Amino acid sequence: MIKAEVQGEYKEKLPAISFASGCTYTGEWVYGEREGQGIQTFPNGSTYEGEFKGNKINGKGKIVYEDGDIFEGEWAEGAANGFGVYIHRNGAIHEGYWADNLQSGQGV
Repeated sequence: MIKAEVQGEYKEKLPAISFASGCTYTGEWVYGEREGQGIQTFPNGSTYEGEFKGNKINGKGKIVYEDGDIFEGEWAEGAANGFGVYIHRNGAIHEGYWADNLQSGQGV
């Protein structure tokens, strides 16, 4: 366990924590909430690596889904929101904006 005070916040990095939901989280905590950089593995095998804020996926991060698809981009309140790139396992790529996990507007 690593403990530090960062800009007046008590931040610590703990070993892997398992939740009743089946998720596992390894990363930084502030006052008992996931905050900062972390890795979360979901029960279906998907893995997210990136930023957390307010105990949710928030900021920049990358998720590799259980089927091999990948999304890398901006997240807010646990959903893809903002600019991101989705790479399907078949090689198809969608680059553009997202709102609540859905493609928003035109992408490339």
